Amino acid sequence: MAQCRKCENKAVFGSYLCQPCQKKTRWLDRQFSVPLGWLLVLLLFCTLPAIIFSLVGAIGCREPAAKKNALMSFGIGVALLFLAILIRSGG
Repeated sequence: MAQCRKCENKAVFGSYLCQPCQKKTRWLDRQFSVPLGWLLVLLLFCTLPAIIFSLVGAIGCREPAAKKNALMSFGIGVALLFLAILIRSGG
């Protein structure tokens, strides 16, 4: 069994929140409550949709941890996009 991040009750293995906390949080907050590594994998394979999704998350998330993950993934995604444009232009 895992431990809930909010109330520290028992949660299902592989889940970060227990059932009562999942019902209280919004869908967008649950999407950005995952570890940042998963968000970075999303950024590597589909950068532009992930940047848009991160911007929506940064605006719409209510939980501080989810908002922080959304802002960090947005910043990393913009940096990756800028780096790709810089490499592609040859400069």
